[in-house]
Amino acid sequence: KIHFKIFGGLIPEHRRESFGNQDLDPYLHHLYLKLGATPCVTDATLRNGVGGNIGSSEARYSRIPAKGWRDFVLEDYRTHLLPFMPEGTPQYITVDVVVPSFRVRLDYLRSICQLKVPAMIWTNFIIIIDNIDALLRAARDLTDDGDITISQAEDILERHLAMSGNVVRVRCNDSNLGASASRNRGINESAAEFILNLDDDLIPDEDLLEQYGRKLSQIDDTVAGLVGLVRFPRTPDMPLRHAAVLMSYLTFMFEIAEQESNMYTPAWGVTANIHFRRSNIR
Repeated sequence: KIHFKIFGGLIPEHRRESFGNQDLDPYLHHLYLKLGATPCVTDATLRNGVGGNIGSSEARYSRIPAKGWRDFVLEDYRTHLLPFMPEGTPQYITVDVVVPSFRVRLDYLRSICQLKVPAMIWTNFIIIIDNIDALLRAARDLTDDGDITISQAEDILERHLAMSGNVVRVRCNDSNLGASASRNRGINESAAEFILNLDDDLIPDEDLLEQYGRKLSQIDDTVAGLVGLVRFPRTPDMPLRHAAVLMSYLTFMFEIAEQESNMYTPAWGVTANIHFRRSNIR
């Protein structure tokens, strides 16, 4: 009843032109996500005998996506929903982790998708695969069935990476597009307030999201993002080529956040570990 009072109906009055027959459910989910008021039923199966069935990508009607809902849902939350909330109402931070992957190294992807998600942060792990053959090989290693489709491989990998209990989404590009295009696809898949870009060949600290969460509580809306630290291993017996790269200072921008003041001030940081407001790049 309160929702209908605030928005004038299930579909907000000012957004009725935006929604046809798609995307209202995820919009409503994200509208209330920052309040932690979006419980999900996980032990039920819904079958739609009119429009199409779960497990089939084909619908028996013309799909009309809601353009831009991921971009305006946070605005609707702040301008319409939040003013109705009692002062001091706890608010979650929404952070989606976007990882483009060409290698599809399961050990590295597992370490990323097993990150601890703090209590007041909602996080999706969005893995964008940029190598169809590598995806299929990884999926075959996880199942006895050698004859699988790309869609089935996405599902297999998604279930495997979500075994930690985190929410994981796996998507595969139709062709090799490169890291930049894959990151952009991941950002477009997200409706979160913040994006954390990670490369698929790093081993993150288990409490990485908690560390970013502490920093987010100390900044205001004028800060576009935070530059993360990527340390390169240094050992006395490191290979000569490895030592030469470190001595050449090519790794400087990876480690610029070693000094905390530089976390906020560099003009740019490497995409291996960088945290930013999604709205700043949309």
